Amino acid sequence: MTGTFRHPLFCAALALALISPGTHPLNAAPLRVERLTVTPALPLMDANIQQRYAIEQAAWVWHPGIPAGQNAVLQFQNEFTLAAAQEVVIHVSADQRYELTLDGQLLSLGPDRGDLAHWSFASYRLHLPAGQHRLEALVAWIGDHAPCAQITLRGGFILAGEGPLAAQLNTGRGTWTTREVKGWSFEPGLPPRFVGDKQTMDGARLFGPAEPWVKPAPVLAPLHGNAYGLMRPEWRLYPSPLPDQFLVSTNLGQVRALVPGGLNTEKPLTAEDVTRAQNAGGWAQLVAGRGPVTVPPNTTVSVLVDLQNYVCAYPQVTLTGGRGSRVAVGWAEGLYKLGENGKRTGDKDNRDEIIGKAYLGMEDYFLNDGGAARAYRTWWWRSGRYVLLTVNTAAEALTLDRFSLLESRYPLEDEGYLKTPDEALNAAHTLMVRGMQMCAHETYMDCPYYEQLMYVGDTRLEMLTTYQMTPDARLPKRGLELFDWSRPTWGLVAE
Repeated sequence: MTGTFRHPLFCAALALALISPGTHPLNAAPLRVERLTVTPALPLMDANIQQRYAIEQAAWVWHPGIPAGQNAVLQFQNEFTLAAAQEVVIHVSADQRYELTLDGQLLSLGPDRGDLAHWSFASYRLHLPAGQHRLEALVAWIGDHAPCAQITLRGGFILAGEGPLAAQLNTGRGTWTTREVKGWSFEPGLPPRFVGDKQTMDGARLFGPAEPWVKPAPVLAPLHGNAYGLMRPEWRLYPSPLPDQFLVSTNLGQVRALVPGGLNTEKPLTAEDVTRAQNAGGWAQLVAGRGPVTVPPNTTVSVLVDLQNYVCAYPQVTLTGGRGSRVAVGWAEGLYKLGENGKRTGDKDNRDEIIGKAYLGMEDYFLNDGGAARAYRTWWWRSGRYVLLTVNTAAEALTLDRFSLLESRYPLEDEGYLKTPDEALNAAHTLMVRGMQMCAHETYMDCPYYEQLMYVGDTRLEMLTTYQMTPDARLPKRGLELFDWSRPTWGLVAE
């Protein structure tokens, strides 16, 4: 059973810059890729005792100089050459997250969230032309800085190929090399612990001298089977039943406010800030994807963008110049009213209204090194309706070449039909569909902004709604499995 490949193409350089189809460096034509669904092997009690999947012929690997429990982002690479066109099936997983590319084409983002006893791996059929090819993976293990729904054991990467290419592609056997990619750091954000900490990407380290390539070290050998029935305690691999997440690069919405000097969490937006935005043609061009903006030296400015919808997305910025500058990208579902004492309250009221309100939200930071066309994207997606872009420049002007979003969600579409005599209800239906889409990813979640957790009560209703929207029952089934697997010895489902 196969699924259609949905991802855009993007460069596997450290910056992960988006490129157009057909421009990846090693092959002139875009690759044909199919997502495969592997049937779970029975009996389940043989997990980590007997080999059940082709991926278990490979070893889990990591950088030999980085101990377990140390935060790291690693780049893995494997180059190989085919004398003739060939099809190959590969299987891949990692802990905590990976981005896998082949010849610059994005193959997979993962793994799907789950538990250690059913650790997800994804499978793909690759239609490879003759010639040189390069598999690359960017794997991040950031421990407790990740969202709390991201269960983890330790850093690790595993990939296996079936058939004649297994000797070249399997981690632990093939010609894989790895190196650490430095430049990521994390600090507590809002809300704490649930959706992952604030991320800083430092261009001076990301694009500075690269670390040397080394041979990866096995952290868990291939599973050869155990005649005595002893179960290995580490990751127990289990095939993902889900399709790839919907991913599409999109531009932003409307510039609603422009604030010279920057906007802080207690400073209300004014009518002048809104009027100023109406004449900020350059910023409007940037968020529409039609041109760059240059911020002068020694300047601070905040730009509030109304996405005019709720969006879950990876923020993407491409920067030129501006050594020592910082770009902050913040997210909010709505702005907050101020109390009589002038302090920010917890009341958002009408979320269309922004004048007299203050911003508070999760932020990520991008520090440019002064180079040209430096592309940055966060480790995990963010969510909300409003995006606050704040730029601080030092002695050099900074050009924002590009500012866009890579929207991410489960490919859940409303395939049903609802029409009532109540036009207000008909209009609300569109909001309801969007709400469902924003709460459906690798799992259902109570909310994408605050917790990203799958609770039994919320998920039951989300499942019933999914049944009305689409015949695709894979995500509801996945939710039922995860709840079933969460039951401890006394039988209650974990909340």
